[in-house]
Amino acid sequence: MVYKYSNSLKKFIKPAFWIILISSASVHIYTLNLYPLPWFDETYMASIAKEFYETGKFTKRVAYHAHQQKEEFIYGPFYFLVSSFVFKLFGFGMTQFRSIALLSGILVQISSFLILRKFVKQNVTLLLMSLVFMLDPFYFRCMHEGRMDLTASLLILSGIIVFHFAITKKYASYFLFSGTLCSLGILTTPRPGFLLIPLFIYLGYFLWKDFKKHWYFPIIWIAPIVLFYTLWIFYAFGSFENFISFYQDKLGYARLPGRPFYIPKQQFPLILSALILVTASILKCGKSYFNFLSIISLSSIILFYIIVYDQGPYASFIIPFYYLLIFYSGERLMEKKSNPQSEIHSQALL
Repeated sequence: MVYKYSNSLKKFIKPAFWIILISSASVHIYTLNLYPLPWFDETYMASIAKEFYETGKFTKRVAYHAHQQKEEFIYGPFYFLVSSFVFKLFGFGMTQFRSIALLSGILVQISSFLILRKFVKQNVTLLLMSLVFMLDPFYFRCMHEGRMDLTASLLILSGIIVFHFAITKKYASYFLFSGTLCSLGILTTPRPGFLLIPLFIYLGYFLWKDFKKHWYFPIIWIAPIVLFYTLWIFYAFGSFENFISFYQDKLGYARLPGRPFYIPKQQFPLILSALILVTASILKCGKSYFNFLSIISLSSIILFYIIVYDQGPYASFIIPFYYLLIFYSGERLMEKKSNPQSEIHSQALL
């Protein structure tokens, strides 16, 4: 029997959600070009985006001699294509440039809502997650920074949503669409490529159950990723050898050289909450706890701390997975065969 929230909480959460939504949107719009102050990464990215809009080249006027190559190929072309389109429509400026991250962050929150909706039964759980996600101070700042991380995160989260449809519906076209979205994600920046590893492993498990019937699904999913990124490699680097050589000198974003952990202090409450709720939920539910959402979320977070050297903003890639785990685990903990004390538990979760 699924736990039901108290009527008082249901009456409270809906108006609270709309109040927070409108207030958050107002604050975002008012402070977008005020907070934070522009810093090196933003001006550097904006310079490349402006040059690409004006010349079609990935050059930069800010810190032009920071790297030896004439064009900046360490990221990918998609973010600068999007930026160029925004500049063409609205002109060049801080608000226009930061609006890409703001819109991407909003769509990431909506995508997280859509993912969670497939695995929880209570609408209040969805509203609670959306409300708390909107109030996250770390993510609020990320949505105001002219960086490509949230755009890449949006594309890969969208790819994960379509991937789940592909797994459940077994449609080849969904696998192709998911692979295309994921390829655009790593063509925005290769840093979130670690998020594709859990999908690949999950697809292998899916195939193991019925290989003869669905053997071509992995090929369809991987094909656009390999094709589009290979085209970028030959455009930017000329060959795979040059590509590998280039990134061997650019491992500062990875923990491969044994770099230390860094976790922003703002994330401590989030991490502690997830650790407690996930552990308690696993102990209570056992194997039934693990499904597409929990497996993808847990493995993505673990891989992030193993692979990515986080200097601050990169944790934005895994913040959605923390919220998915927290509120999925919270609802699983409240499941009871009989629920005479249900109201006490609902208030405790809030």
